[in-house]
Amino acid sequence: MAKGFRDLYTLWSHKRVHTGERPFTCSMCGKQFTQSSILRRHHVTHTNERPCKCSDCGSGFKSAAVLRVHQRIHTEERPFSCSRCAMRFSTSSNLGTHQRVYTGERPFTCCECGKGFSNSCNLLAHQRVQAVHLLHVWEGIYSIIPPAATSASSHWGEAVHLLRVWEGIHSVTTPAERPASS
Repeated sequence: MAKGFRDLYTLWSHKRVHTGERPFTCSMCGKQFTQSSILRRHHVTHTNERPCKCSDCGSGFKSAAVLRVHQRIHTEERPFSCSRCAMRFSTSSNLGTHQRVYTGERPFTCCECGKGFSNSCNLLAHQRVQAVHLLHVWEGIYSIIPPAATSASSHWGEAVHLLRVWEGIHSVTTPAERPASS
C-alpha cells in the first residue's frame, strides 16, 4: 500500500528515512537531522532557553511536548490507564513503571549486592542507605568492618563522597590513609 503525502517536500523529507540522508547539521555539536525544523528544535538543547511557557504557573520548557505533559499537573489529566486496576497516570512511562508490580520485572540492579528494583529512584535510595551504613562503619559507630571487596563498590563510592562533603566538619581519613597502629 502506497503512503500518501500532502506535497512534494513532505515526500522528499520522508525519503530520507529510507536513504539515511541527514542534510541538516548542528553547528555546535555536529549532530545531523533529516529536517531543518528538527535541527531548530535541537538547538535549544545547547542553551538555557525555555521558550515554551506554562500559562498556569509560568514554568518554562524546552519543547511544546514537555510543556503538554507538564500541564497535566494543572488539569489533573491522566490519559494512561492500567488494564489490571483502576489506576491512571499522566505519562506512559509512569504507567510502565506501575505495571512492573504485576510483571515482577526489576530492571534496576544494585551492582554491589545484586538486589533488583522496579525503578531507578528505589535503586538510588537503596544505594544511599547502604552508603550511610558504610559511612557509619567507617566512622566507627558500628564495630562491623566492611569487606575489602567493597572498597571499589558503588556503595563505598557513595560513602567516600559523603565523607568528602563532611571533611570540613570532621577530621576524616580513609582506612588506607590512617597511620598503622603500633
